[in-house]
Amino acid sequence: MAGFYLHSNNQESSVEKTKMTAPYQIFRKLPDNKFIWIENIDELQEARGRLDFLSTISDADYILFDPRARTLVPQVATFVRP
Repeated sequence: MAGFYLHSNNQESSVEKTKMTAPYQIFRKLPDNKFIWIENIDELQEARGRLDFLSTISDADYILFDPRARTLVPQVATFVRP
């Protein structure tokens, strides 16, 4: 899943890698089928709530990633856009 990692040539690289190890990570899908990291969240319910919120303010697709299991977390749709 190379598309899920940030790349930096400066000294902040190790800080970014540390931030990328939270229990759950939210990514936004870009038009070229790559992903950009949005934020880390510690609790699954909080992460799902954040995804619900993001879906109300944006037409973008978001995914929830669990780096410990190296898997995408299945989403349960709770918001339907009118």
